[in-house]
Amino acid sequence: MTISRKEEFEATQFAIELLMPWEWVERDMEGIDPSDDRAVKRLANKYGVPPTIMSGRLFEIWREKNRK
Repeated sequence: MTISRKEEFEATQFAIELLMPWEWVERDMEGIDPSDDRAVKRLANKYGVPPTIMSGRLFEIWREKNRK
């Protein structure tokens, strides 16, 4: 059985929401500079994910909040 790119993307999105729910990360990032590597690492440790994944989630939330 092979996994399509779409299925892989959907699985990744599901894992991101499961491990780092939008509302929780949004609350936890209050007062944090997303470019501060130490802050990103602290949040990554809190959620049990690699800093690069946390950085992506923070950017995603920051971008959405600043789009309005």
